[in-house]
Amino acid sequence: MYIDREMPVVTPVSPSWSEGEIKAVAPGTRVLTLQGPKPVETLAPGEHIVTRAGARRLRALAAGDGGFHLVFT
Repeated sequence: MYIDREMPVVTPVSPSWSEGEIKAVAPGTRVLTLQGPKPVETLAPGEHIVTRAGARRLRALAAGDGGFHLVFT
């Protein structure tokens, strides 16, 4: 993992991608949204998350396996 010095967001070097899903984001991890960084547990469906591929709309957020699963449309 590395920390982006411009934005206080920890980003995995090789994320677990599966059909538009990011798996196991640890509680408290700050995720970059179009409104700025937010703790993962405060995200809501419909928000736009900034990814390496650009902004993506969050379809669902589910807790499990020691972290949160982000599913995009």
